[in-house]
Amino acid sequence: MKIKYDKKGLIVISIVFILSIILNVIVEDNFSFYIIPFTFAIILPYFIFMILYFLYSLIRYKELNFYTNWKIAILLIFFEFLLLNGGDRKNSNSTTKQDLSKTNLTEINKSEYLKISFKNFLKEKDIDMNIDVPNQYETIQPDNKYSNYYFNITTDFPDHWEHDRGLSDYAIFRAFKADSAFSLALIAMPINSEKPISEESHKEFQLEPLKTLNQNFGGDYKSYLLKQFGLNSTIKLYDFEFKEIKIKTTNYLTYSYKHNETYEGVEIPLITIGYQTILWGVLYTFSYNAPYDYHKPNIIEDAIQSTNFINPKL
Repeated sequence: MKIKYDKKGLIVISIVFILSIILNVIVEDNFSFYIIPFTFAIILPYFIFMILYFLYSLIRYKELNFYTNWKIAILLIFFEFLLLNGGDRKNSNSTTKQDLSKTNLTEINKSEYLKISFKNFLKEKDIDMNIDVPNQYETIQPDNKYSNYYFNITTDFPDHWEHDRGLSDYAIFRAFKADSAFSLALIAMPINSEKPISEESHKEFQLEPLKTLNQNFGGDYKSYLLKQFGLNSTIKLYDFEFKEIKIKTTNYLTYSYKHNETYEGVEIPLITIGYQTILWGVLYTFSYNAPYDYHKPNIIEDAIQSTNFINPKL
């Protein structure tokens, strides 16, 4: 049985597929494994046609004939171009990364940058603390898409949850289910405020996360965390876990612990999950709280995947 295919066409199509993946990585600013099937989906109609053509040749001519015309590669480039330039992928949070760099922050004295919490900054500017009152330093769009121009960060929290500024002094956004124990908060705490924020200091945490936090919090960050949790609560914590993890191109320290709370005489186990990273002199924390029996780790993971950070000095 003969095998027929256009060698030149197959090479060109393979190159186009690889270049398409590279283009998608450039658009996303990082590599994620979903990009490969996403790119494959773009040229899926061609592969379907090729399979049908293969079956037709096998049945009709008893040949293994692959349709690898190099002209198809030109069409693939064209469709890829339309997708990257006419689509809305780069605006996944309804706010492009470029938009963050165009925000009107000329009133902010550069010496103030990242030395105080966002809440204190708003108070100094005499801005209403009600998060639903619009101001020039943040926006909230439908379904909890949030952008903060003080820290240059966008994120997307669970749809249809209520939202506020959170309980912590350093919390900038929180989504929660009313009348339940479900909540997800984003906390931004400036650190090393007396030191200039350099690209080198930014890279320190990404190279050695735990070592960097140990240096900034008394030499033993795990003990520091446990102490803080103990100071802020009278409840007993148990099953504390602490580890490093990488999401997209960013390193995080993640922790989790359980505790029990009593509702109407019934003791219910709850879980808290946190992800922390240091970027440009700011300690960012994603904190998720939920009843243990009903918690869904993908809620906090999806929020982190949707989050875009840009150097706030830009």
